[in-house]
Amino acid sequence: MESLATPAKTQTEQAHDGLVDLVRLCSRLGFGAVRPQRRTASQDPQGNKDVEAAPENEPAVPHAAAPEPAVEPETPRLHLAYRAAAPRAAEPRVLVQPVEPPGNLYASLARKRISAIGFAPQEAVAIERCLTAQFSIVDAIGLAHAAADGSNLGHMDLLILRSGDDAAASDAAFIKTLVHQGFPVLVTGPRRVLSRLVSLHKEGAIDFLNEPWDTEEVVWRSAGLMERSSLRRRRGAAEKMRILVADDDAASRTLLSATLDRCGMECLEADHGGAAIDTLRRERPHAAILEVVMPGLDGFQVLAEVRRTPELAAMPVAMLSLRQSEPDVLRGFGLGADDYITKPFSPMEVAARVKRLVARAS
Repeated sequence: MESLATPAKTQTEQAHDGLVDLVRLCSRLGFGAVRPQRRTASQDPQGNKDVEAAPENEPAVPHAAAPEPAVEPETPRLHLAYRAAAPRAAEPRVLVQPVEPPGNLYASLARKRISAIGFAPQEAVAIERCLTAQFSIVDAIGLAHAAADGSNLGHMDLLILRSGDDAAASDAAFIKTLVHQGFPVLVTGPRRVLSRLVSLHKEGAIDFLNEPWDTEEVVWRSAGLMERSSLRRRRGAAEKMRILVADDDAASRTLLSATLDRCGMECLEADHGGAAIDTLRRERPHAAILEVVMPGLDGFQVLAEVRRTPELAAMPVAMLSLRQSEPDVLRGFGLGADDYITKPFSPMEVAARVKRLVARAS
């Protein structure tokens, strides 16, 4: 009876089967592997494929014919689904202290009168554009146009000065004079020049901006300086609030004057538009109440003149009139009025509105 025993596998076949099993295991586990290629069989002179390809310089060794093991189709090259990143060394964290921004840029800079002194034309234009975008009123002048004691700058809320060694720049004595007079001052210049002015921090409201600067920093530092400054523009904190009432109706002027006086405010009176403009330029009150219908210049014309005059442009103005039509109200606000009050009015309500306008402007 013929033996049914399976012929023993050669070492080469056993090694090949072991590699096949290893490839299958790697495939199931998700690891990449390359399937080993079976060595090509060479044919004997009779055409039988039973001789294994022998290594170079070694004779081929024939062996007993054996059934080829079932080999699955070649598995394509596998790749890992992810790669585990090497552990990173601990990196030092850099903590940056954020600059505390002003609470509200618009509230800090809107309607504020700012003068840029001693800048080249290109720099002056850049400062004017970035601050007028915040609704500030900017006046760029040369150093020669500023009085040595700052007497012609009294209507300004903030001064931006360029300091340096050249003749067109502000010197330390001029900057110190302005700080002592109570002006909030923002000084730009080279670091070596600004380092000489650091001691002025203790004497008033002053801040510094190194060159080169950008317009965004000019806006932020200007707004921060305005908020930090505890000094009022050019008036003492105890100064009595003065209000101009311009109305051709004597009864209305008397009623408002008595009410404003009871509320702790001083009332200045004018009975026509020309007198109102003269009083505004001479006295520079904190606010104005203008009747629309007046002899000579009406209230709208006086308002337009106020907004055209640099030293008066930021002053709060309330219109007072019997005219209640929508075109008249829109015209008043279009010319820059801060409030529009119609007659008949409550004197206490008018006083409260004016107080609110002055506080918001301050």
